[in-house]
Amino acid sequence: MKIQNYLAVLVAFLAFVALSPEASAQSRNPMTMAKALWAQGENQKAVDLLEKNKRWPGVPALLYVYNQELAKGNVGVGLEGQLAKVMFPEVNFDAVPLNDALTYIQQRTTELTNGEFTPNIIYSGTSEQAESSTVTLRVKNLTAPEILKYIGSLTRSKIRYDKHAVMVSPYVPAPVAAPTKEEYNPFAKN
Repeated sequence: MKIQNYLAVLVAFLAFVALSPEASAQSRNPMTMAKALWAQGENQKAVDLLEKNKRWPGVPALLYVYNQELAKGNVGVGLEGQLAKVMFPEVNFDAVPLNDALTYIQQRTTELTNGEFTPNIIYSGTSEQAESSTVTLRVKNLTAPEILKYIGSLTRSKIRYDKHAVMVSPYVPAPVAAPTKEEYNPFAKN
């Protein structure tokens, strides 16, 4: 009878440990959780999580990268760091002109930070370029820099973070040199 009681207590204890929040959190992939924390600007929490889970495959390499970024001292600071803390619940653009998309990001950032932060977003192209570049994008739970990266990719624009502004530059194709007389000779023998 005593052995059955001990076994029942042991089973109850193991069930409790397996169902505890800490155990369920440990069962998730720490790499994914750390990347999410890092994207939200919770850099030290991401590093601490990786430190606790060094035995997972890939964790030491990611931990090294994050520690290097922290050592540089420029992570989580500046304009990009401030924007990385702003999580957009949803963005739904359907053929929206680029300048309207950038204005939306600026205004929505102000709303999401309760008026505490309004980024300066400057487009260096012409108004015709901004109107002709359209954005179709449907995403959820992304930070402002991630959304800006997608906008830049979709419109072939370059996104650069300066000290006081996000600079958006239109795509400018590299000039193609005309062929020389020697290169373009339809009668030349090869």
